Amino acid sequence: MPGRQYTFRVYTRNDMGLSKPSESAVWEVKRIKEKLSLKLPATKTCSFETPPSFTVPLKTHKSPESYECYMSCAVTGNPKPHVTWYRNNVSLNTNTNYYITNTCGVCSMVILTVGPKDSGEYTVVAENPLGRMQCSTKLAVEG
Repeated sequence: MPGRQYTFRVYTRNDMGLSKPSESAVWEVKRIKEKLSLKLPATKTCSFETPPSFTVPLKTHKSPESYECYMSCAVTGNPKPHVTWYRNNVSLNTNTNYYITNTCGVCSMVILTVGPKDSGEYTVVAENPLGRMQCSTKLAVEG
């Protein structure tokens, strides 16, 4: 075994009997400490960043006048996309007539009291550093 010393004693036996022992020199197997080295394959960089995409699009809506209208869609992306709502290409994000939320990728907008002025095309735009995506629908107000 590596790291241990051994001494051997040798005898001979024949018809005449047993000989005197012959002492050997000390034998030792040196313990060699090897450094552990690993050759790992080249690693690929993993990026979990993705451009925005709509997993659930907006649906077309018809709403009677003076009723509530709820629109929603689902968006994914990493980093988390910034979402902006538009009606006929005008931003609604700061308009207090619309209640807009974006929770866990579910973007929703509520029009509390629908009027004829709310008819038109609604667009949701999701943007992050990797790209821009949009989804549109139409709202028809029935009078």
